[in-house]
Amino acid sequence: MKKKKSVNTVSVEDMFKPEEFAGMLYNVFSVTDSVLRLYPDVALWDSVIGYKNRKIQVTKGEDEKGKPIKRWVKAPLGDMDSILKYVFFLYDHRSPVQKRTRILDRKKEWSLALSGLERVASTERVMSVVENSDSYVISIIVEFLIKCQPIKWGMLCSYEQQLTEFQSTLLRKTTEVKDDKDLVQTVNLKSALLEKSDKIAERITALYDEIFTSDLSSLARTFSRTSPEARALMSLERLKQMGDV
Repeated sequence: MKKKKSVNTVSVEDMFKPEEFAGMLYNVFSVTDSVLRLYPDVALWDSVIGYKNRKIQVTKGEDEKGKPIKRWVKAPLGDMDSILKYVFFLYDHRSPVQKRTRILDRKKEWSLALSGLERVASTERVMSVVENSDSYVISIIVEFLIKCQPIKWGMLCSYEQQLTEFQSTLLRKTTEVKDDKDLVQTVNLKSALLEKSDKIAERITALYDEIFTSDLSSLARTFSRTSPEARALMSLERLKQMGDV
């Protein structure tokens, strides 16, 4: 029997207000038109041009011996807009997705829902994007981070991804390794990963504080120094530096 959707179900879109996305470099929230038409400069990125020109291998019938005939054809671009939206929602440091949580998997989940990628792409395709296994999408992410975001923000995103991968390895059962030699190697590897993870976690925390404190400082300078807004922002910045917030 099909479950009836609860009237209290809240979609990811309902979690955010349109004005929360106003500070993004490329605000694609609720955009139904072509992203490249709305932001033509993005169409000139090398990574986007490469994505548009990429080819995939498909089977076109069989030859005389009954073997499948494989050919390279230009890949469809039906997911182009959703890919760009996903990247912008997930990797723009002023995106509300970044401000709501520091859990990477949750950020990806929300960005995926907001982008609409699942509505236009296969499950396999979606997973290749979320798991960072598509080289073309990675190129778009890298170019976006280099061109459009603070240098240290790109470092932070890389640290977060690395920490997530380390944690996946650390959570695997060591007892599943049968050979004693492999067991020792696995234990040593996990010990090394734990040590590295601890350092990465500290670096992530420091970068978050540095980047978002810098944002507060810049915002405060846009107001009059005597305005209530400036005083409030400066007070919040001082509290963050003291570790009270």
